[in-house]
Order: sequence, then C-alpha cells, then structure tokens
Amino acid sequence: MTAAATTRSPEVTDGATPIAASLTSIAPALRAYQQIEAELNRTFLERDETIRAIMLTVLARQHAVLLGPPGTAKSDMINSLSDRIAGPSGSAQFFVYLMTKQTNEEEIFGPPDVHAFRQGIYQRVVTRKLPTAHFCFLDELFKANTAISNALLTAMNERLYDDGQGRIKIPLISLFGASNELPQGEELAAFWDRLITRLMVTYVSDSVFGQLLRTSTQARQAPSALDLTDLEALQAMVVTLPIPNTVYEAMISLREDLTGKGIIASDRRWLQMLRFVQDSALMEGRDRVEEDDLIVMKDALWSNPEQRQDIARIGSKAGQPSQRPGRRAGRPGRERLRAGDERPAGRRQRRTEDAGGDPGAHQDQEHPRPARPPARTGAGAGTQSAEDRAGAGQGQGDANAARPAGGRGLATARAGADDEHVDRNQPWP
Repeated sequence: MTAAATTRSPEVTDGATPIAASLTSIAPALRAYQQIEAELNRTFLERDETIRAIMLTVLARQHAVLLGPPGTAKSDMINSLSDRIAGPSGSAQFFVYLMTKQTNEEEIFGPPDVHAFRQGIYQRVVTRKLPTAHFCFLDELFKANTAISNALLTAMNERLYDDGQGRIKIPLISLFGASNELPQGEELAAFWDRLITRLMVTYVSDSVFGQLLRTSTQARQAPSALDLTDLEALQAMVVTLPIPNTVYEAMISLREDLTGKGIIASDRRWLQMLRFVQDSALMEGRDRVEEDDLIVMKDALWSNPEQRQDIARIGSKAGQPSQRPGRRAGRPGRERLRAGDERPAGRRQRRTEDAGGDPGAHQDQEHPRPARPPARTGAGAGTQSAEDRAGAGQGQGDANAARPAGGRGLATARAGADDEHVDRNQPWP
C-alpha cells in the first residue's frame, strides 16, 4: 500500500473540535455552529444529548418532537437556538403556539385577507405565522385537528403552503413539537412518522439542581450567531460526506435485528438516517462518516419508549465491527449507543450499586459472571449477622437515593398552558 493511500487529510485544530482540512471552506461556519451547541449545553443542564439531536435535526432540515412533562425547557431550547441564527432582518423568524382541539387554521397559517376578499380574492395574511417562520414550535402538537395536521404534513415535507391563490414556498427549516403523551389513533400515523427525531426530556437530577438555581440568576453572555447563509452552506456540504460500505452493512444488520424484535421503522426513516450520520460526522469535524456516527439512530427508530432500550443495545452491537462475524475489528474506545436517558442516576447505576459497586458485575452473555464463592457451612450458615443486615439496608437506601424522581413514563396530560408557553398575543420577536 502506498503512502498516499494511508495518509488522512490534515486537520485544522484552532477550533474547539478539530476540523478536516477538506472542510476548510466551511470551517468558520462549522465552528460557529459548534460554539452555539456549547453555549446551549452550558445554559441547559443535563441536555447534552437532546441539544446534539436538535442540532443534527436542523442540519438535516428535518423535524422533531420532545416528549416529557411541562417545565423542562423544551420550547426555551428551540427559541434559544433560533435566536442565534441570523437572517436578513435580525434573528431567524420563530413561530410558537399552543395547540388545542379547537385551534383552527387561521391561528397557525394566518387569517383571511379582508381587503383582498372585498375584491373577490381569497388569500391569507401569513405575516408572523408559520408560513413565514424558519423555526416552528407547536406545544401539545398531537392535539391538532385533522385539517391542521394535513396542512402541516405538506409544510413539513414539501415546504409548501396553499394560501388560497396557489402553493407558496415557505422558509421552514425545522418544525419542533412538544407533548406529554404519545399520538393516539391511526390518523396521526403519517404525522408521527415525519417527526424523525423523537426525544425524551425530563427534569434535572438532584446532583445539578443547585447549579440550576445558581445559574438562573447569573447574567448570560452575548450569544454567538450564525448567518442563515452559513447554515445553508453547512447543509449543502454535509450531503457530500462519503459513507463507507461498513456503515451500510451495520445499518443492514441493525434493521434485521430490530425486525426480529418486532421493531419496525419506515423506509423514509431509514433513508433519513443516512443524512443524520453525515450530520454527526460534520459536527465532529470529520470529512467522512464512521460507524460511531450510528449513535444518532437511537433517537429516531423507536415507536414507543419501551423500544429504546432494545434499539440502544442492538445498535451498539451493530455499530461495532468486532461484534459482527466476518468484519474487521473496530478500534478501541468506540462509543456505544446509549438508551437516551440523560439522567445520570438510573437503572444502570442501581444495578451497579446492587452488585456492590463493581461496574463489571453485569456482563454480556458472552462474558459470564465469575462463579460465586462457596456457601458458608457450620453454625452460622443459615443466619445473617446484624452487621450484614445493616449493610444490606444501607445499600438499599443508597440505591433508592440514586433513583431519579418523577418516574420513567410520560406525565399525564395537563389542563391548560404552563409557564413554558408563549402568550398568543406576544409581539413577533
């Protein structure tokens, strides 16, 4: 093999994340986008995975839904991102609305133009409504009626809206929805499938709650900004990143394994995953996709929350060549897919504590546990000392303390709006 065949592109290392030299033309824009992500991570504690997924969704010009209880900064994260994207007349246009069963099309797409109507022309006034927005956030998204859902499908998929005189092109980059319940009914199936990224958001853990209180009263620094034209340049560049055959093979293996578990994702979602792994590579400053980038699939392939664990476990194996027969071994230190639970204390931690604090106590079937020590014999064989009982009680108490508050399921639907909602009469930002 020649030296030229083994030489990788040099990297530009003056930014926070090294950037391949082949990406030099978009390096300033990429650094700005990475800086925005870093600022959002400092502002929103324990939201690193959620923010990364949101950043990838925007790069892919796709849409996402954030599922979780009220008051978890779902709309604030999207608003903070849109404020940092600069358009021709200031920040990108951001439309936010609280959906109800009674919400009509005028509230989302604009009222009829009265002056045009007097002249026999029916069209809508779309100013400061969804058809003029770059980013959209719809709270209680799944409460939308069928007419609005159908109009949203066209806007999300084709970036078009029928204003009464014909279809007009809209500047929508990404639509984000929020809900504390999963969609119900077959009529929402197509709508649900177009929300490529599906994120679970919960309250912060006790370990960072004090930091949350303190940072909320501190003055924030001036945010970084990225011009819309630079964002478009990133979106154009990302589709040129090559995807090696090993990544295709890993995706094929993953789909087969998930199908065996009864987890079915549409062809649309699998095709979109190609764009997302390219986005992941770009965010890491690389000019090619690697199998580590398959981590992004954990937030896209599930239909109900119970499937997330299986997708993470199977995806971890599919993303590691050493775990697939007949393929080359992966490099050491490869990051495994996680289940998407951003809370630092959870089932995995409790299992470790129950095992005596040894992280290696729970191993895969390929690596069975070491044999237990022989049982005690003699007079004390069937009894437990007071010290042992106290230790066991203390261990259980520690495990209970590590358990995050709030439960694992989605919160029940609430009545009315919460403090996260923006007033419908609030002026356009």
